[in-house]
Amino acid sequence: MALPGILRVEALVCGVFPETCVATPDGWRVAARLRPGQLVLTVGSGPLPLTAVEVQPPPLWVQDLPAGACGNRRPLRLPPGQPVLVETDAAIPLRDDPLALVPAEALNGWRGIGATPNVSAPLLLQLGVPDLVYAGPGLILAMPGPGGVPPDGVLPLAEARALVARLLAWDLGAGLAQATARGVAGG
Repeated sequence: MALPGILRVEALVCGVFPETCVATPDGWRVAARLRPGQLVLTVGSGPLPLTAVEVQPPPLWVQDLPAGACGNRRPLRLPPGQPVLVETDAAIPLRDDPLALVPAEALNGWRGIGATPNVSAPLLLQLGVPDLVYAGPGLILAMPGPGGVPPDGVLPLAEARALVARLLAWDLGAGLAQATARGVAGG
């Protein structure tokens, strides 16, 4: 029950857009052509059948990932709540692991990733157990299990934003080091 004058905050939308390619045992397939029962390739369990493909409410905005931003070979759009696997040593202090699942929204500003208005509905691909799927190609995304239960280990948005701030700083530091090295060598 919502209290008068208090906004109810909805969970961030997850899923993939219909044009997103997803790995299957038979090759890459656009999400719009996937149906329950079809196999998709997962990181943890190999080929798994989809238990549901559900149209989600269209989010007001999406994250645009330029080609190469997160390993994706092509430009890609993701709903803001979609967990994306990021590999970086900056995640070790948070997870004791260089791999972190972050909501796509947290990637805003890193490597040209930005939010843009949206007009289409994403598809939620559900599996028998939460797992990671190959998408993009070149990207790994977390997909929920029965009832939309998300996989364990998705960083809360505040922690994910802090991680991405570290990534921004590392990229900036690397760029400055290269520029300084070129300046010293050339000067």
